[in-house]
Amino acid sequence: MERVSVYVDGFNLYFGINDRGWRRYLWLDIGTLAQRMLLKDQRLIEVKYFTALVRGDISKAQRQSTYLQALNETGNIQILYGRYQEKSKKCFSCNSSWVEYEEKMSDVRMASEILRDVFLDKFDTVLI
Repeated sequence: MERVSVYVDGFNLYFGINDRGWRRYLWLDIGTLAQRMLLKDQRLIEVKYFTALVRGDISKAQRQSTYLQALNETGNIQILYGRYQEKSKKCFSCNSSWVEYEEKMSDVRMASEILRDVFLDKFDTVLI
């Protein structure tokens, strides 16, 4: 049996779904989807989901937390975190300033995990 691991960039998935207006897929069961993508001679080894905890918007943070709890309850997904970094912005025309947050390190963490898992010979095929 061919061993398959799945690596999901949570932010790219979320914004890709959202930008296309596919809101009904925002609560996607990633583990089940990964299992259904396998061929007959393949076995799912693990699913790793990469994200960062949202900052600066309480309602978004609560929705994300609920979704991550739901993913965690399925029992077949490992959630790995990057971080949200505070970034000060300033308008040079009016001198007003504000704070924005941007996701950092999720993609780097995903690449590092893939390399680590290759080194540990954890899979034969990877789905990203």
